[in-house]
Amino acid sequence: MLDLESQGIIAEDLGGDTCCVPISAKEQVNITLLEDKIISLAEKKLSLMEDHTMRAQCITIESNVDDKTNQLTATVLIKKGIMKTNDTFVCGLNEGKVRFMKDDSGRNIQIAYPGQAVHIGGFKHFPEVGHPLYVVENHKEANIIVQTL
Repeated sequence: MLDLESQGIIAEDLGGDTCCVPISAKEQVNITLLEDKIISLAEKKLSLMEDHTMRAQCITIESNVDDKTNQLTATVLIKKGIMKTNDTFVCGLNEGKVRFMKDDSGRNIQIAYPGQAVHIGGFKHFPEVGHPLYVVENHKEANIIVQTL
């Protein structure tokens, strides 16, 4: 620890802000604890950096028709901002409302953050892969944007 301190790295136990977890991969000691600490720190950093009022800016990475419901769906990658269920969006000449949103495990979620890929439904027309998707204030704003394109 003293060598780290000479480099300005101070452990949390000693009043610093550097996370330290004693681990042993060979003996499988504290691996889960280390993973939990890393996830916790990443979530804290993300929540501090992200503006939770900014509307999502995304890129469409996959689109299809749901076999069961015949709904038009897409997988989008959130680049900036936050996407919520019931948000209004514009994607190319397409406008819609996020009717449902699922994470990469197929679980329904209500909110998505930057770096997250989510599967959404609510398109009126088939979304094109590679098109940007923007969350907008309301249906009126979406109409204006689509009509000007």
